[in-house]
Amino acid sequence: MSYADLKNTLLTKVKARLDEEQITEIHRALSRVPVAKLKWSMVAVDDQTNEHIEGELLEDNGEAELCVNITRSNKAASQGVSISNFPKFKEASWFLLVANPANSQIVMLKRVNFKRATSKSMVISLPDDLYEETYDMYLLSDSYIGLD
Repeated sequence: MSYADLKNTLLTKVKARLDEEQITEIHRALSRVPVAKLKWSMVAVDDQTNEHIEGELLEDNGEAELCVNITRSNKAASQGVSISNFPKFKEASWFLLVANPANSQIVMLKRVNFKRATSKSMVISLPDDLYEETYDMYLLSDSYIGLD
């Protein structure tokens, strides 16, 4: 489901309980919330030097460099957050989180700031059973509480 479809579905569900001014206010607020696209890749790295090993398969208990590209896909006028919890100007900041849902462990947490796009790379330790484990990646905001 696309962002526009999701937004329209949600507004249709609440429309019966809201007046036109409230609907307009919701549209205005949602148009300021950034929509980000994430792309990632992993490359094996040498345990001692942390240098890339091109063409090498990832190994259990090894290390890998996780490269994440974040691109903002909607065009908002400002990076500022306009929410009643923040009476002064506040720029949104973000956290990139990689977690293992099977054992509820956080594998990586990194603070990220971006205007239109950014790339972040970090070395992570791989699990004992690499090809059996599943990781989830989240981009969380400290500013749009409840809308992540």
